Amino acid sequence: MLEQDGMSCQVVSDTEVLTKDLQAWDLALVDLYEADARPLQVCRALHGRCAGPILLIWDAREESAVLRAYQAGAAEVLFHPISPVLLIAKVGAWLRHTTNYPMRAPEIIRRNGLMLEPETRTLTLPDKQAVRLSALELRLIYALMLQPQRVMSWEALLAHVWGHDGADMAQLKNLVYRLRRKIEPEPSDPQYIQTVAGEGYCFTG
Repeated sequence: MLEQDGMSCQVVSDTEVLTKDLQAWDLALVDLYEADARPLQVCRALHGRCAGPILLIWDAREESAVLRAYQAGAAEVLFHPISPVLLIAKVGAWLRHTTNYPMRAPEIIRRNGLMLEPETRTLTLPDKQAVRLSALELRLIYALMLQPQRVMSWEALLAHVWGHDGADMAQLKNLVYRLRRKIEPEPSDPQYIQTVAGEGYCFTG
């Protein structure tokens, strides 16, 4: 259904959630057709590991149950039965809200020997090695490469990468650390992503 609307989907069981690499997911849709605690356990497992929001579809409608769902990490709670049209609209709205780079960027960005292809989430290094990026890594490097030499404040990057999800400086620093380990010849002495003390980060290119 979602794929017919142009979205790329991956179906996993609730037991696979704990072992999957979820950083590349823009959104997680939990639909277990149960009103017990198991959907909440899945939401907790996803929360903090999935790059995007978590939408929960379930049978419990009591206010206390819905509150527990939000506390477990759900960004929105939907109820059975839900029409396919409404579900597609909900998913599309969340993706537009949380995805802060063009879903189908018309151009490839080339800076300082690097080539970024947003459509495939691929960054090609000067030695021709192609690095696969997570959704969060792509949002970060896209923002920096789009305006080389410009210092982007920590606040601006938090808003650009995570939207309104309430991420903090520790998460941003960890994301920069992971990205540098992927793309920098010497991560401890970065060539591309520079830290500007007291201000933020910039891309040199």
